This record gives sequence, C-alpha cells and structure tokens, in this order.
Amino acid sequence: MHKVANQRFGKTDVRYWEKRIYLPRTQVSEATYLTKNYAVQIQFKKRRRTFTLGTANKAVAAARAKDIFLTLRAQGWEAFDEAELESHPPVEESPDGNFSSLTLGEYIQEASALADVSSRTLEDYARALRRIVGDIAKISKSSKRFDYRRGGRDAWLKKVDAIELSSLTSAAIQKWKLQYAKTNGGDPERDKAARNSANAYLRLARSLFSEKKVLRHLNPDVKNRMPSPLPFQGVEFFPRSSTRYVSRIDAEEIIVAARDELGATLLEKRGSEGELGTTSEERQFLILVLALCAGLRRNEIDKLLWSQVDLARGQVGIYPTKYLKPKSEDSTGVVDLDPEVIVYLEAAQNRSDSPFVIESLREPVVNASYSCCRAADDFVSLYRWLRAKGVDDRKPLHALRKEFGSVICQKHGLYIASRALRHADLGVTASFYIDKKVPVCSGIGSALKSNE
Repeated sequence: MHKVANQRFGKTDVRYWEKRIYLPRTQVSEATYLTKNYAVQIQFKKRRRTFTLGTANKAVAAARAKDIFLTLRAQGWEAFDEAELESHPPVEESPDGNFSSLTLGEYIQEASALADVSSRTLEDYARALRRIVGDIAKISKSSKRFDYRRGGRDAWLKKVDAIELSSLTSAAIQKWKLQYAKTNGGDPERDKAARNSANAYLRLARSLFSEKKVLRHLNPDVKNRMPSPLPFQGVEFFPRSSTRYVSRIDAEEIIVAARDELGATLLEKRGSEGELGTTSEERQFLILVLALCAGLRRNEIDKLLWSQVDLARGQVGIYPTKYLKPKSEDSTGVVDLDPEVIVYLEAAQNRSDSPFVIESLREPVVNASYSCCRAADDFVSLYRWLRAKGVDDRKPLHALRKEFGSVICQKHGLYIASRALRHADLGVTASFYIDKKVPVCSGIGSALKSNE
C-alpha cells in the first residue's frame, strides 16, 4: 500500500488538531522563547477564541482541542460559561504579533498582591531578585539607589522594574552567580562568604517563583505571560560549605568585661538621666545580656516590651506583639533567666518610663517590610565594643546567641539547647549553632604514657 500524500483529516479527527496546536512565543530582544503549554485558535460561527490547553504533551493537547471543537459544534458558545472560559483564557498578543512578556515590576506587583507569605518575607524575595536583575542588566549600583530624599531609589527601581522577566534566562543567572562569587585574592574565608552570599540571593529570588507560595495564586492571564522555562530553572547553588559555629570567645570573660565596662552604673541609685533613664553604655550592657544569657535575636531584643518580662518568675516571653512578629511560629516561647540577670533587668525597669526594655528616642515602625531597628545606635556601639574584645564574627550579636546555645548544649544536651534557641528542629541547632565547649578525646592516647 502506498502512502497517500497530503492526506487531509476532518475536524473530528485528533490528527487535524495535531497540526493546529502550537506553543505561544514571546520575543525578547533578538531571542524568541516558547511558552510551556500548547494553545489553539478555534473559529466557530464568526467568533474566534484562543484557548490554552494546559499541557505540554502534544497528543493530549490535540485531544483537548478536538473536545473543545466538538462541544462548540454540539452546544455552541453557550456551553462555555464564565468558569469554563476562565479555564481556557486567551493568550495575549502584542501589536506586532509577539506574545507580550511581563516586566519585573509587573510580576512583583502581581506576586505582592497574591503571594501566601508575609510582606516582610516578600520584600526580602523582591530585594534579592532586583539585585540579581540589576547586576545582570548592569544598572548602576551606586549609593544613590538608597537616596530616598533625592529620588535615587525611585530612579534605580524604575530602571530595574522595566526589565522584561523573560530576559532572566538560566544562562544569564549562571553567569551572574559565577561573577558574584569570583575569587577574592585567594582568601578562602572571603571566597566561602561570597559563595554563601550568592546562594542566599539565589534562594530568596527563586522563592518568588515558588509554585506553592506564589505561582498557583496568579491569575491565568498572568501565568500565560510568564516566560518558559521559568527563571532559575536549572540553576544550581554552589556546593554547601560548612557554616557550623566555631566558638572563639569565652562567655564568662565577655560578661565580666561587659559588667565592669558597660553595666557598672546600672545598679546605682540615681535620679533621671534626662530624656532616657539609662545611658548608652547601660543599654549596650542590657542588649549583650539578653543575647548572651537568654539567646534572644536582635529584633526580639530591640522590640522587647516590659510586659513580656516576668521578673517574679524569671522569664521572658517571645510572642507576637504590636511591634514584633517573631521569625516563625516555632520562634515563640518562654526563656528562663539567671537570677543575676533579673537583678539588672529589675534595676533598668525601675529607672525606665518606656514600654520597651531597651529605651530609644526613635519610635518603632509597625509592620515594616524592611529591617528597622529602634536602638540602632546602641547596637552599633555594642558591635564595636565586641569586636574590640575579639568577637570578630560578621554578625557579633548573633555569635553571642550561638555561644548561648553552645553553653546550654554542654550543660543540658542538644534537645534542651534547641528548645532554648526556639528552633523548629534539632538539625538547625546542630548544623549551625552548636560548638563543643570541652575537649573531647578518645582516651586511647593514655597508652603512650611511660611505665617508668
């Protein structure tokens, strides 16, 4: 049997639709990108509509196109009520025939309205994504982008947000990743820090394209304008390097030095110090004590209210307040205080007219989508003091929290340390926060001892 050339099929044959379904295209500069799922245009009774078929499988797409046509022929357009038509939204085309692509700003705006994450978390995602896109597009990173009064940030945002999302290809992101983590003079620590920072940016930015958190909530017409493949698909992180805490400080030496140099006057009875009841040195001492002796995070210390402190029971409660949203649900809990810490907190409370443990003339920003520290000046001064004492960690206050966890682990075990740090699981505590505080030896070396 000879094959019939140019064989034609009727519209009731799935093979007819196999030749008419297509992958919509989007044009970016000189490159053309195909969307993920097939679409088809169907004309019936002087009305034409483009349907997305919701699948990347050509055979399945052709079968769906045939079913849509048969439904139209049997029941007319009335068979497609609003809900049904929404399941087959039109593919939007630009005037020149190319399918329009979302800009970065448009996508962030859509995601901000629908994403199932907090505004602070979403802002972190968007900030990381804009940083990567701005670097790829070579948009100036001068300090002017932080100049709110002169509109520097608005100008920078306008340029970055105008970039088309489809230009964020895997190749461009991979090139950015390697460039960002380029070697720094052969310094292993700086190279490690650069790779970790690149991974952090990638992880945050990629989260803005999470199916669970963002994509499933987007409107169908927005989904149809998304590039295919999605940004960050196929981009791998740098191999994970160890971030286990290595203790380089003596907690008791630090606390004694802080008592003598910063908190020596806190227990003295005296009149008002002016607008605030405590001096800067005394506030620095309280910050240090809450971090090193109670394991509190910076934001928890900065927003801590006296109403959260129960001096009679010797406890601090970390829970949501008007000013504080804990890092996660697992971050809530009660922290026990040493009797000596209670003495200093009681002295500070007697002298304070502020609802906050750490006094400041700055008013707190409620529901900020960015990191906002009331007592920033006192924290910076404490960091300077800690570095002078040998705490050279990039985040010296967080190093005190890790030291707190290590001491608890030594005395009470890993589980209690994880509870005291208010971690979601033991793995986080063991991997990042705990260092051994006593020598651990096998004892086998004792066999080398001479019998003489």
